[in-house]
Amino acid sequence: MKTVRVNKKGADRVRHGHLWIYRSDVIEIDADGGSVVLVKDERGNAIGRALFSNASQIALRFLTQGNEEIDRNWWRQKFREAASRRHIPPDTDSYRLIYSEGDLLPSLIVDRYADVLVLQTLSQGTDALKSMFVELLVEEFSPRAIVERNDARVRELEGLPLLSGTLYGEVPPELETLQHGLRFLVTPLGGQKTGSFLDQRENRLAARQAALTTNAGRALDCFTFNGAFALHLATVCEHVTGVDISGEAVAGARRNAALNDLSNVEFHEANVFDALREMETSGERFDTIVLDPPAFAKNRASLKAALRGYKEINLRALKLLNRNGVLITCTCSYHVSEELFVEVFRVLKPDTHFYLFCDAETMFVAKPEAERAGFKFWKPLVWDKRTIGMGYHYRARYEFILFFEKGKRRLNDLGIADIIVESRIHRGYPAEKPVRVSEVLINQSTKPGEVVADPFMGSGSVGVAAVKNGRRFIGTDLNPGAVRITSDRLKEYGMGNAPDDLPAPDQASLLEMISET
Repeated sequence: MKTVRVNKKGADRVRHGHLWIYRSDVIEIDADGGSVVLVKDERGNAIGRALFSNASQIALRFLTQGNEEIDRNWWRQKFREAASRRHIPPDTDSYRLIYSEGDLLPSLIVDRYADVLVLQTLSQGTDALKSMFVELLVEEFSPRAIVERNDARVRELEGLPLLSGTLYGEVPPELETLQHGLRFLVTPLGGQKTGSFLDQRENRLAARQAALTTNAGRALDCFTFNGAFALHLATVCEHVTGVDISGEAVAGARRNAALNDLSNVEFHEANVFDALREMETSGERFDTIVLDPPAFAKNRASLKAALRGYKEINLRALKLLNRNGVLITCTCSYHVSEELFVEVFRVLKPDTHFYLFCDAETMFVAKPEAERAGFKFWKPLVWDKRTIGMGYHYRARYEFILFFEKGKRRLNDLGIADIIVESRIHRGYPAEKPVRVSEVLINQSTKPGEVVADPFMGSGSVGVAAVKNGRRFIGTDLNPGAVRITSDRLKEYGMGNAPDDLPAPDQASLLEMISET
């Protein structure tokens, strides 16, 4: 059997219950991408069996810590076990059948829409077994059709093509399905994800129950997509408003409302960030608000921007709540990961500096992760905002700036204090930093004409500081509003919105721009 050997860190990760081992922890490979491999530690002891990828930073996805053979019967049994864990009420025929890591079957998702199954194989390992999975699903669940929605961008990290099509049977262009007695139209080969977001099915019931603890008057569903949360809330609330930036999604939500004869719900096409701001200005209030945004952290380098985006929409939503109202908020973010630092380290040139703004709690997580990625930790700096205010830590006076180095680079000014005292920005963009704070860091670490990059630029204070001091700036942000604000600010310094500088399409693209600069 093909084998992969990993270091102590990787072995300990799995033995403590994690299903992944990263490429940085792999020390010896005797396997092809997509293989099921035996994984051993440095001493040659077996750890378990896993799916191996020769492209992704997630090199190993574990299937078992035992010695069982991973064959057709093994997969059949795992499918049966997953199905037995689903307790589906009779008024529901659409649900997630296999939850990937949640069912200990990493990178494999199967959704059921009535008698049509939708499959996603998101790693080299599961993709290599796709044909067998289709056969097993037909044998075990007798669907009318099976389609694949392998158009998720995460497959590109595995070196896999983006695909969408029918694998078995004949799939209708549109299906009518049931969720808790509500009727929904689904296009299995269209829409987002596998046609809907079935991993949120139970949460829609929970949201409806939570709304009953309020006055059950007005409700707001942000990022509504096909209206699933909104329609569930409409069965118990006096009036519901749904908002989504996609005109196609809003049209689908309106069709679903009409299908259920619900006249107390309306849908609007709008950017949620802008809509929340406008609602606050106009004095609107709600008893129940749902925030179910898309995955802001879509790649390894976008966590910080994701946290900023989540913070903004949650703070704005809280301001719209009536007394005793309920906010139901969803997020896909997680702690700062080693992969983020690995990617930043990869794209930076030798002898460069890297600054990370964070709160005290994150500092203790981020420092060792960055060091394992290859950075040398120089020292922590402190921004003293003089008064308590918003930042990366909610209502704190101090923020930490972790100072890392790749290679060796002398500071331009060795006399700069470790504590930067600069008043916070009042009523500014969420978590906005004064330009002066960025100027201190830029002037001690770069020379005129060199590049300063900020993948999470917010309102662009780093960019302003860079351009003011004769540096070249490249940056981006998850929030289109932030990109507009930064573009307008930089126009004052003659930079405008030069396509080679601002903005990059996303954080991953910006990091690639850094590597080429």
